[in-house]
Order: sequence, then structure tokens, then C-alpha cells
Amino acid sequence: MWFEPYMVRAEHGFFSARTHLRIDIKNELHNNREVKSMEDKLLEELNQLLKGTHMGASIFEDLREKIKSETLHKEFDEILLMLHIHEKSLTGLILAHGGEPIDSAGIMGTITDVISHIKNLTVDSDKEVLKVAVHNMEMGAKALHDFDARNFILDDETEKTIAIMKDDYASIYHKLDRYRIEFEE
Repeated sequence: MWFEPYMVRAEHGFFSARTHLRIDIKNELHNNREVKSMEDKLLEELNQLLKGTHMGASIFEDLREKIKSETLHKEFDEILLMLHIHEKSLTGLILAHGGEPIDSAGIMGTITDVISHIKNLTVDSDKEVLKVAVHNMEMGAKALHDFDARNFILDDETEKTIAIMKDDYASIYHKLDRYRIEFEE
């Protein structure tokens, strides 16, 4: 790979002091404004994931209170622990990228959360709880997939965190779906 004489290593690529262009790992040239815009967009998307994780944790807390099965209650405790770890991981990533992490689901998230809680008022069996929980895990997995599909140039730590979250969501989904099938029989 050819580099200009004044090229210095930047966080995710190389930066040219002479031309103020940054070459990222895909060998694309970006000026400082474009780099800043990409970083701002990444922070916005990470905060969206954090909002969704806050909403998911809130919904699972609400659903946990409706569970009658001791086994499911323990499973939901583990799921909530995992979701809280994801919240902390996303918060850490946002801070590491110089952003300000949100601490709630936001106004729209709160409205959506209230609507979900109202819908969940009629949920009164473990079977129904599992159906709602599986649906919410599908939504979480879709949000992670959408984040990945936006083709961000991610640092190793962010890629690792997103991959762990995807694996955790897939694991949670399969456990809940297995329980849902068992409760239907």
C-alpha cells in the first residue's frame, strides 16, 4: 500500500497531515468533516441500540412479574442480567467514542413502552408471556441486524460487542422459543 510522506496512523486508518484526508481500512479517502459525520452517525446509531435495550429490559421486567413458573422466572432473571450487561457495554462504547449515552428510552421509547405495558395487561399466562418475549427478541435481533447492515466502519471493540449481543439475542430467542413450544403442549 502506498502512503504519502506525511501520513500518520489514526484510530481507524491513516491520516494525511498534508491533504487532511483520512484513508480508512477500506482505502477510501475522507476529509475531516466526513470522518466527523461518520463518527456522529455511529454515535447516533449506538444510542438507538441503547434506547432499544432500555426498552427491552423494561418490557422483560414487566413480563417477569407475570410469570408463574419458577423455571421461567429464573430464566427471565438471567435474561435481564444479560440485557443490563448489554446496556453497560453500549454505554461504554458510546463514552469511548466521545459521545453522551442516553439513560432512558427517550420520549418516543417511553410512549412505546407505555403502549407495550398496556398491551401486556391482558397477558396472564406463561404461554402468552413467552409469545410476547419471543416477539421482543425478534425485534431486538432485527435492530442489531439493521445496525450491522448500515456498513459502518467499526473498531474492533464495537464489532466484538455487537457480535456478542447478536449471539446472546440468538441464544435467548432459542431458549424462549423452546419454552414456548413446551408450554403449548
